[in-house]
Amino acid sequence: AESSRLSHAYMFVSSDDNYLKTFCERVCKHFINLNETDNKEKNELRIDRRVHPDVKFFGEDKNIDSALTAEIVELAGFSPFEADKKVFVLCNVHAMNESAQYKILKTIEEPPKNTYFILACKNTTRILQTIISRVKQIELDELSAGDIAGLLVKNGVDSANAEIYASCASGNGTFAEKLAT
Repeated sequence: AESSRLSHAYMFVSSDDNYLKTFCERVCKHFINLNETDNKEKNELRIDRRVHPDVKFFGEDKNIDSALTAEIVELAGFSPFEADKKVFVLCNVHAMNESAQYKILKTIEEPPKNTYFILACKNTTRILQTIISRVKQIELDELSAGDIAGLLVKNGVDSANAEIYASCASGNGTFAEKLAT
């Protein structure tokens, strides 16, 4: 990213929902702040709150269907409002139906200038091969048991139990959190 060699679309794959979401948020923050000097913290806060005008998240709380895909394609056609680029994060891409995938394919293949797509999915089995071939796919490594235990402790779980939950979670921080609750 820092050498200005960004791809127009990335697909991040992980079975850990929270890790995937957090990773995609960090990538968005990095992308949107690449050429920024003054508003980095403000941009990051607005991304966290989902109110940045040039960073849009889709599919966090409902599946991306054909109607939502049409909205994404339309929004992609507009120029960035504040930043020098726009970033679209498509969550749970593995749950998109085939029709919705076909509707967004052309936009992912040939996005408008300064428009980037981040696709987040648990697996790629139901994703069109043409979409997979148009993105840079990156499989995220599992978190170590130590990292997961540290996150659990940070969230108020006592260290002895955090280590037990982390060791049972097989690298999945979301599952460890569920065990802790």
